[in-house]
Amino acid sequence: MPAISLLKHSHLLASAALLLIPLTVTAQTGTPSFSKDVAPILYSNCVSCHRVGEIGPMPLTSYREAKPFVDLIAHHTSNRIMPASDVTLRNPNTFSVEPTARSFYQDAMITTGFTEDTFIQSSEVRPGLPGYTHHANVYAQVGEEEECVAGYTPGGASRQYPAGVAKLI
Repeated sequence: MPAISLLKHSHLLASAALLLIPLTVTAQTGTPSFSKDVAPILYSNCVSCHRVGEIGPMPLTSYREAKPFVDLIAHHTSNRIMPASDVTLRNPNTFSVEPTARSFYQDAMITTGFTEDTFIQSSEVRPGLPGYTHHANVYAQVGEEEECVAGYTPGGASRQYPAGVAKLI
């Protein structure tokens, strides 16, 4: 059965399909559907950030949420602006919290493992105990200095720099 590009099916499907360029599927019978054909692509590549309470500026968890952004999705995926290059850095240290603690303030030092200068455009801190964590600052070694690269406050777990602005780490 010949492979055909998802771009031939529908505008929304084409937009979402661009997330995995080049992506082809075998010929299908019937009309593509959001839940069967598009949602799996969004959930594999977008929804971890594009859902309520996360860093993405709009949720993409349903047809109703994604439809108004079809042109934006097409633009950002075809120009490889999205999906973002996700790098997860974890703090290898654990911290003890007393059972009677009411809030917790923690500074943590991480090792990036980067071998060259790297710029970040956004950051997010996810504390293991969000009910106890009131503030957290994450530092990394940048040259000879320790630089704060991310922070957490309740309701402010992510930081997005404006277009054209990034932080050197």
